[in-house]
Amino acid sequence: MISKIKEFKRKGKKAQIITSDFFIALGIMLISLLGLFGVWQYQISRFNTRIAFEDLQIRTLQTNKILFSSGEPNNWNSSNVKILGLAESERHISSKKLSRLNETNYNYTKDVLGIEGYEYSILIKNLQNTTLASYGNPNPQKDVVNLRRIILYEGQISIFELKMWRST
Repeated sequence: MISKIKEFKRKGKKAQIITSDFFIALGIMLISLLGLFGVWQYQISRFNTRIAFEDLQIRTLQTNKILFSSGEPNNWNSSNVKILGLAESERHISSKKLSRLNETNYNYTKDVLGIEGYEYSILIKNLQNTTLASYGNPNPQKDVVNLRRIILYEGQISIFELKMWRST
């Protein structure tokens, strides 16, 4: 009988050890799952940020392509513009169209360009970095896409700079 009591006591201690091992393993597993969940959320956030920035880059390229067209109608004004093009010919920006753009409401130009929810600015500089013309919101926020092209403006080689970013 005494041997059975000793055997029972040993079995009880083993059961206590197995139970404590189980809770230790469960704790390690929960900590691991929480860490995995945190990494997962971080990766999703990075992915969404990258997708949003790539979308901004695509919109900037599309807007640039529209601005470098001749527009529709070719001699558009603020009341009849359908496509807001600034070019007279390939890489030749019209100063007349740029002055018409300056007479047009900024938010209306965003609607015509199809970039609601975004802000933009246009800057034309000569090769000595002197500003020749500008239009749009001059205060870019974070995550700005900056696109530069060599153009001909008022008979001189210049730099056309288009900046776009998401509205806050």
